[in-house]
Amino acid sequence: MLSFYGAGGEAQPNLITNTLLLMMTDERFGGGLIGGSLFTRDALDEVLFHDPPIANFCTTYPRTPVLIGDTWLPAHQPVLIGLAAANTDPRINDGDHTGNRSHLSWSVGPHACPARTLAYQIVQDAIDQLLDAVPDMALAVPREELVWRPGPFHRALTRLPVTFRPAPALDVPSRTSTRG
Repeated sequence: MLSFYGAGGEAQPNLITNTLLLMMTDERFGGGLIGGSLFTRDALDEVLFHDPPIANFCTTYPRTPVLIGDTWLPAHQPVLIGLAAANTDPRINDGDHTGNRSHLSWSVGPHACPARTLAYQIVQDAIDQLLDAVPDMALAVPREELVWRPGPFHRALTRLPVTFRPAPALDVPSRTSTRG
């Protein structure tokens, strides 16, 4: 049960934060979020290739020793499977992922995330709405001062300090209850 909760609760906020960090610090995405030549979806895919919010989530225990390449995996010892590991293999990674959605961050095959399309849309919409509301957001500290939460499963910042110009309050109509 904890695995399902972790998979559902960690990934989206971390993906939003990691993507915002990339968009605020990489000139291809505007550096300051305005005027970049690439889109939010491109930033999401780049984060899913290089800095996924959950890079390791599957654990297996081989029943017998298994030879993978030139490495023996011992029997009955945990093996942490990195869903994003193939993305960083220099033999297949040319570094340009624009328009390439072939990362393994959602897993593949019969065990792939069934909510991939919905999760993509939720995260992309959240980022786009935030950038519409706060277009001049900028990182408040140098990138090297950011602190990442420790752990083998997630890739998440402890916080993402930003600066932005205060915006006028939004005029949101309130709902009135008409119970009878």
